[in-house]
Amino acid sequence: MDSQSKPTTKMDKKTLDDFMEFVNADIQPMDKADFVRILIKYINFLGQYDDNYPFLNLMGKNSRYTEGIMEAESRESLTQRKDFLIQLQTHIRSRLQSIINSVESVTAGKADTLINMKGSRRILIDPNKDRFLYGFWPDKVRSDDQLDIDAEKDLADLIFSDYIQNNELLPSRFGKCAWEKCEGFYYQRTAKKRIYCSTRCANAANQAKFQAKKK
Repeated sequence: MDSQSKPTTKMDKKTLDDFMEFVNADIQPMDKADFVRILIKYINFLGQYDDNYPFLNLMGKNSRYTEGIMEAESRESLTQRKDFLIQLQTHIRSRLQSIINSVESVTAGKADTLINMKGSRRILIDPNKDRFLYGFWPDKVRSDDQLDIDAEKDLADLIFSDYIQNNELLPSRFGKCAWEKCEGFYYQRTAKKRIYCSTRCANAANQAKFQAKKK
């Protein structure tokens, strides 16, 4: 089987970092420019699977997520869209927390369910690109012109489940930032021990320890 016959979409380092940046972003105080920037990171994460799920029109999320917030008088639309994305972000964060909790409370011979979805596994042939497409078609996930938080949560579960499977991510390498003033998450890509979600948090924690010693 050649490389084109394997499940598509291997995430690179930047895609993983961008996804985690969206997950950890403090969305509420963002101005329009920063909000659109972080929003695009999540849209690109979804869009990586556009070929796998053509019926979902994942790249079309750009226009639906940003609709109404680009106009000059868009404060109300921007606030509403922030609230919507915060709900979606909270859902994804809950999935990451579930992974961490499961690893920490591991029981011999027992496997915990992270995401439970009904649907079917399908294999398609894309004659234009001469390759097979592998995907799971859930019963509930849909993509239409209206933004619905439950549908978007289902979509996030679908893409995240593909994401961790295709990249063979290890549950034990998901973590939560050790700095007491941060609620961020991270994925440890190498065997090197990691406890902070960012260099900023690592520096802040080390500075706090230094100041505590001086007292």
